[in-house]
Amino acid sequence: MQGSLSSIKDYVTKNIGVTLSLCTSGDIITTLGPLQHVFRQKFKHSHDLATFQVLLTYVGNAEKACPGAGTDVLKLLLGHKIDSDNSLPMTMSDLEAAFCQMKLSQVNRNLVIAALNLCSLNGKMTIKRSSGGRDFIEVSNGFNFDAVSLCTLQKMNVSLEDAKIVCIDGYIESVSEIHHILSYLAENRTACVLLSRGMSQDVLHTISVNNARSTLSLYPFQVAFDLDNVNSMVDVAAVTDDDVVSSNKGDLISAIDMSTWKNVTRTTLQKDCIVIHQAANESRLADHVKQLGEKLEDRPELESMVSRRIRSLSAVNVDISLADDIDFLSRSQQIDQGIRFVKSNLMGSIGRKETAEHYYESFMTMVNSIGCIV
Repeated sequence: MQGSLSSIKDYVTKNIGVTLSLCTSGDIITTLGPLQHVFRQKFKHSHDLATFQVLLTYVGNAEKACPGAGTDVLKLLLGHKIDSDNSLPMTMSDLEAAFCQMKLSQVNRNLVIAALNLCSLNGKMTIKRSSGGRDFIEVSNGFNFDAVSLCTLQKMNVSLEDAKIVCIDGYIESVSEIHHILSYLAENRTACVLLSRGMSQDVLHTISVNNARSTLSLYPFQVAFDLDNVNSMVDVAAVTDDDVVSSNKGDLISAIDMSTWKNVTRTTLQKDCIVIHQAANESRLADHVKQLGEKLEDRPELESMVSRRIRSLSAVNVDISLADDIDFLSRSQQIDQGIRFVKSNLMGSIGRKETAEHYYESFMTMVNSIGCIV
């Protein structure tokens, strides 16, 4: 495996200094940022390729944990020293200086800082392509709920209009349980987000096949049954002005009448959350938030959980739209790095140097343990 590592080091040495590169795919030309450029390498020998793919896993995990740590893992691989700077940005000037050190362009720095000034603490910041050929920031009221997509989304952000959102507080075992829902959606050509505590593979396969045939536009999401999300569906129902179907109340999935379910003006789907952009009944939502506030006063020991629910029902979301041109990929990587830098500081994550060293040492331990790839 050491031979493969030597080949990889030679490649990284030649390419670690690249800040921008051109990539062609058919007639499409795009620019790539540093890590995007490094990640594209395809080694001819299977041993080199396998070792490189393992390295990229550690590099990617380091970068997710702390912006810039992925590049530092590569530097450590080459025997370079990396600086230790765990000082937190205290002012906007500090933040801009940090962005400058991360080599964000002036335009991208301005976009991130402007978006930060507009976003609430519990809001979502997303990056998407602008169809108008220009950059702009869009602010919207949105209600964010953690949920994991059980199907592959075609885009990073899927936007739905006039969709129905159905909350089932239980596990969907068989297709027969939701057959009437599927029939309604197919006949009325209505999009739907289906929240549940999980679905069987048979149910997911049926949904996937019908989505692929365009007979359905159904997006299954799983809401975790844990302390943070046990009441998420109740909050979703308060926003959509519908109800939660639950066996605890004696409800049956087969009794759901989709014609009475309300349409939600606009919903954005991501792989790990849904954002509802407008409440169907402002009065009901206000009463719901008021009740949560009263619960917070009566049960101070639930402050963390209840406060989180209240914030999710009063968030401001910011979309950073970038011109869909040759530089979209490289610019989106820069802006994503800036956003993750702020997030990691707010969450009190460990420093960049410590993160890089941890993942580099883990990779080298694995390399030395395996010895070879057959």
